[in-house]
Amino acid sequence: MRFTFIMATLGWGSSLCQIARQIRDAYRHIAASRPDMDTFPTMLPARASWQVTWDRHRVRILQAGTLILLVFARTSRSNAVFFLGFFIALAGEALRFWAAGHIQHNQELTQHGPYALSRHPLYLGSLMMACGFAVICTSRRHWLATGLVWSALIATFRFLYAQRIEQEESELERRYGSELDAYRRHVPKFWPNLGSWEEAFHTTEWSLQRAFKNKEHRTVWALLALALYLRFKMVYF
Repeated sequence: MRFTFIMATLGWGSSLCQIARQIRDAYRHIAASRPDMDTFPTMLPARASWQVTWDRHRVRILQAGTLILLVFARTSRSNAVFFLGFFIALAGEALRFWAAGHIQHNQELTQHGPYALSRHPLYLGSLMMACGFAVICTSRRHWLATGLVWSALIATFRFLYAQRIEQEESELERRYGSELDAYRRHVPKFWPNLGSWEEAFHTTEWSLQRAFKNKEHRTVWALLALALYLRFKMVYF
């Protein structure tokens, strides 16, 4: 239990520190661009400032909360269930790593690789990862904890991630216009078009350097660390 508490504390602390740094940098940027203003809070009403902050960091906050929920969840005692969940999560990360090696943020409308199957493969990979860990934390003996994990997962992707996708679609429409319209006509928003597998793999655009530049290796380490922790918890608790 002490180890669980330490892991939870470190997870929350790391996430909150990262959010605080990003908010600080945002304040500095605004202050530099608006020298006539004394401080950021005076530029907007307090409620509007809070809404902007929440909108910008809600995904990270929810990710931290989901991590805490997984840490305190009760894992299945079945090896088959564990490895099934780990395989699903690993497949999700493979999809994310594939997409991270293709996408070039703010430079082009990426349409090759997994982006020929789905317009948002990174989020699809995240959903697969979350489902994989939820499978590991599925236990008939601890039905309440299992229900909380799956409820949190569904709420996360049904409301917050869906809203994030809509915001990104609006930004892409403003930036790329008719090019995005043509892309939308033959590639679905989220669930992949399996009939386009040949087109997705028929490309040489993938770059390992680009995947590292997009910091996807951090997600790999996070996946392995969480899987190791859940395996440790399964065996010794």
